[in-house]
Amino acid sequence: MGGVVAVIGISPHTTRFEHSVGVMLLVRRLGAGIEEQVAALLHDVSHTAFSHVIDYTFDRALSQDYHDEHKIDYVRQTDIPAICDRHGVDVATVLDEERYPLLEQPRPRLCADRADYTLRDLEPLGVASGQEASSFLTSIASVGGRMAFTDTESARRFGDAYMACATRSWAHPRHSALYELCAQALRQAFDEGLVRRDDIWSSDDALWAKLQDAARRHRPIAALIDRLVADAAFVPTSPAEADISVRTKVRWIDPDVAIDGDVVPLSTLSTEYAEIVAEYRRLTAEVVHGRLA
Repeated sequence: MGGVVAVIGISPHTTRFEHSVGVMLLVRRLGAGIEEQVAALLHDVSHTAFSHVIDYTFDRALSQDYHDEHKIDYVRQTDIPAICDRHGVDVATVLDEERYPLLEQPRPRLCADRADYTLRDLEPLGVASGQEASSFLTSIASVGGRMAFTDTESARRFGDAYMACATRSWAHPRHSALYELCAQALRQAFDEGLVRRDDIWSSDDALWAKLQDAARRHRPIAALIDRLVADAAFVPTSPAEADISVRTKVRWIDPDVAIDGDVVPLSTLSTEYAEIVAEYRRLTAEVVHGRLA
């Protein structure tokens, strides 16, 4: 789930299975029916090996939606439709995440998907303790089928924690640069016929082994892999001095707060939070130029 930076030991390593089960348990905790629980369990089923590295590989770094576009086709090739059919679940319905407001919401709203990976990363990224992460669960409720915090303070703490995780890992320039290096290596491996495109549907370990084998057989790929695993820091530079330039998906959240039976975005309750988020979004959207040294 953490992409190549997890494979090489820089960021927390969480499997898609762990995340998907976590999302399912979150929607169950909030009263979701069986159908939405199934949708939650399947929501990331089409993610490839190396996770969002594949979005960089196929020029989708800003949208990071490669897995979404291939979800239906991927599922059709598995035994998931037959399993759903045996249990009276319509697979086409549960693959349509927009039907399930607890599971998925348009960015930047709070939903079970965003809540789970945030809560899961808080302690490994040094943003909050495990106890603090767990405490958020007592302040989350379902309001009209939507996930919301029961108080403004908890919503603000979560919003700040989300941006802290993004700053430290999900949208960190160094991590984005390493994603881009891995994407370059994969594209070359595809072009040379050393890795097949179908290999992206294997596991992280299997694809990493194939990429390392490709590096042993092709010097330019080896040079990219050497830079990838060199534990180099990202040093910002001018565009003219840079040897790598990256942009990434802007990850931010505006968690809803439950007020009088309705949900209200935190940014409308806190001018300070709205201003912090606006500045964060502006900075994160910029192209970052630098060197790995």
